[in-house]
Amino acid sequence: MYIQKLANAAASKITVTATATNLYDLLDTAASTANDLPGSLNAVDLVVEDGDIRMLLDGNTPTAANGILLSSGCVYSFRGIPLTKMQLIRVSSDVAVSVQVGLSKEGEGSSAAAYAVTLEAGSVTVGDVGITELGGQNLPIDDAAMALNPVFAPIGGEYRAADTTYTDGDATILQTDVNGYVKGVDKAYDSSTQSNKVAEVSPLNQAYVGEVPIDETNIAQSTTDYGYLDISGYKTIGIQGVTSGAAPTDVLTCTIEGTLQDDGTAAASCTYVDVTTWAFDSATGARGTASWVDTDFMAIMDVAPFKYVRVKYTTSAGGGNDADLTVFTKKLY
Repeated sequence: MYIQKLANAAASKITVTATATNLYDLLDTAASTANDLPGSLNAVDLVVEDGDIRMLLDGNTPTAANGILLSSGCVYSFRGIPLTKMQLIRVSSDVAVSVQVGLSKEGEGSSAAAYAVTLEAGSVTVGDVGITELGGQNLPIDDAAMALNPVFAPIGGEYRAADTTYTDGDATILQTDVNGYVKGVDKAYDSSTQSNKVAEVSPLNQAYVGEVPIDETNIAQSTTDYGYLDISGYKTIGIQGVTSGAAPTDVLTCTIEGTLQDDGTAAASCTYVDVTTWAFDSATGARGTASWVDTDFMAIMDVAPFKYVRVKYTTSAGGGNDADLTVFTKKLY
């Protein structure tokens, strides 16, 4: 995740209360000032410190009983999600949550984990443990007789001249031949070729990643902003823009920019070139569109050799503060 700097250190620890509140608002409250975060952020790490909370990302409002449960004592990493739609609410008492936000890196996925438990040095002493009997049976040693019904399957196995036939629900044990080789074959074994069959699950040529880098309503006049896409490792990218058409007072102009800069510089700090006329525009049926003004658009780059692509939008000084723009993208391997 490319981490977005917050206004101050206090902003990194929010308090989730009995009122469902947008994540951006909680960050501003914690900082006691506006963080001025871009709407394109799509990654967040949450450390739920002292109570359970619930969240929703689809625009609905969570309650103490409804929504995705985030348990106390767990760390959650969400990637490729619309942070502007994230709302949080406590389950019982107010909950402290440590937060950092940013933009997803290529290949990152969401995850959750419980706190690791660390024992202080000297607090626990474990001596030698020897197990010779379990469940009233002596554990066999190598080359010793095995109990007919062993209480558990040893790491080794038992030589059996004839294969054992089991019934449903029976415990089983590894069986070997006279030389100690384990009997049995993998379910994928093909006797005709004497090999294991291999199948590719979710092949890359059928995989894609969908993102919503921009989801803005009532954009302020005289605004210039961007939605960023990291397309390293992808060969095709589709970009769809949905606007409020010619209805707004302010004129909304959208273009696409790309950069090959791949030297560790953050996406927002790279040098970009306007590539709008290079993108395929389904509205005209040909390349060459310089920009999209107060209209929906679709751009498909079937060859995308960039490190980052960004959708740029600007609003005129019409005084309406009423332009809307949502951008949907799909990146294909």
